[in-house]
Amino acid sequence: AGNLSTASPAGDSIPALWTLEATVDLQSAEAGRSLPLTDFLTGARRTAGGEEPDVVSPPDTLVATRFPAMGGIASVTLDGPAELLGYARCRLADLEQKWSRFRPESEISRLNERRNDPIPVSQDTRLLVRCSATAWTETGGAFDPSVLDSLVAWGYSADFTALDRPVEPVPSPTAVGLSEVRVDDSAGTVDLGGAGFDPGGIGKGLAADLVATELVSEGADAALVDVAGDLRVVAPPDDDRWVVGLEDPCDPSADLVLMRLAGGAIATSSTRRRRWTTAQGRTVHHLHDPRSGSHASTALRGVSVLAGEGWWAEALTKYILVGGVPASDVGLLGASAIGRTHDGAVVGTDDLLDLRSEAA
Repeated sequence: AGNLSTASPAGDSIPALWTLEATVDLQSAEAGRSLPLTDFLTGARRTAGGEEPDVVSPPDTLVATRFPAMGGIASVTLDGPAELLGYARCRLADLEQKWSRFRPESEISRLNERRNDPIPVSQDTRLLVRCSATAWTETGGAFDPSVLDSLVAWGYSADFTALDRPVEPVPSPTAVGLSEVRVDDSAGTVDLGGAGFDPGGIGKGLAADLVATELVSEGADAALVDVAGDLRVVAPPDDDRWVVGLEDPCDPSADLVLMRLAGGAIATSSTRRRRWTTAQGRTVHHLHDPRSGSHASTALRGVSVLAGEGWWAEALTKYILVGGVPASDVGLLGASAIGRTHDGAVVGTDDLLDLRSEAA
């Protein structure tokens, strides 16, 4: 990093990074932005940062930052006061503290420890459980966070970064569903009704929803919040600055389609990430089928869904991947989708397929 930041001719990694078309993330106390390495390095021992003191500040009125959150990287870009970036970071940390099943003191861990009792929890957690129950109902159980016990049985019992050795799966139960879940706002409690609860992706989608909406309420004119791949844009209808690429599941360096968003959310899910090996040498992934208690056999390698809110977009990715619903069918639910089958065929709703064809 030292040789890179000073554009040293002795930087052995620079030619490789240049060839791979790397980008450089620049971060100050108040803002941040990304530059292609080819733009950042302007000569021997000369960088854009050295020539332009404000290179960290994004063009126009946008400010941005990136940081680790919820098992991945969060990216926040907004049109508004730079100090709101600090608010976004603290708010995401607060939600992760409440919702991570890997933190013993979290509200989700408390709910799972006493899953047959009404437990006092925050308004945020009550909203998360209520959205999850709605998604479970609307997808016919294809989205089902009560797969917690089967995930743990298959070895996903710690933060994914800690799964650094083969695990020995044990007989895993099927999911019990969320029909017995009770959320009582007047008492401020949640009763899981005996179900285990793994917020997983829906927590990231809902976190993006909450933070993007709150940033605008706090004074930003528009905001884009990406939480480990689940993204929400809150902006005026005529704001077309927000260009988003939907990752190609078969080629992470490419996009299936590029689009401009003036609002809405995108969630992406695939079997390519969060994979681990059992003691028997079997490779499994985190998408579990609630009907079998094992990892799901999916028709698609990955799918992205565009919907009004991040939590719903996330649930619909499971509706497609786990429930086996054709990606084109989510159009009936007011959403759009695009993905690839395992043999490389692109499938989805007509609007996104047309957009891809127009760009070809």
